[in-house]
Amino acid sequence: MKMPSKLFHLLIWLTVILAGCSAQTSSKQVELSLEEALQMIQQASLLDYSFYAEPRTREESYDHFKKYYTNHYIDKIVLGTGNLKEEGDKWSFAYEGGELVEGSFINTIYEESSELKTTEDLRVVKLINHIGDGLYAPHREIITFVHTDKGWKIDDLVWDK
Repeated sequence: MKMPSKLFHLLIWLTVILAGCSAQTSSKQVELSLEEALQMIQQASLLDYSFYAEPRTREESYDHFKKYYTNHYIDKIVLGTGNLKEEGDKWSFAYEGGELVEGSFINTIYEESSELKTTEDLRVVKLINHIGDGLYAPHREIITFVHTDKGWKIDDLVWDK
């Protein structure tokens, strides 16, 4: 009679262990790898190029960028750095033919010169891109990703000199 009892306890123990393992796996599903971050930045940059072609409202701007950027990023970086000017309810390129303001775009990122830092709760990731290419003064670009109910999005950009 003792065998079935031990077998029962073993099955309960295995169930608890497996349930615990699956809970850990689900919490790690929000991790963002360097490769995924770089891919997201590359895809987002394609949206950047097509954005400046025509004037847009704030809501159209949110809609254009919503797949990769948070509204915070759009307000602060896209609309708030001086590259665009507001005329009525539309935002358009402020200086036709001019260059974008420093700190308002992400330079090319190379894996060997970048690093990821993740918060303990795995909901915020900072990609630190070290720039020293001679075109711009050496600096770090700190790109912040946040995990939202829609997945990972770019939330902030800081050029740290």
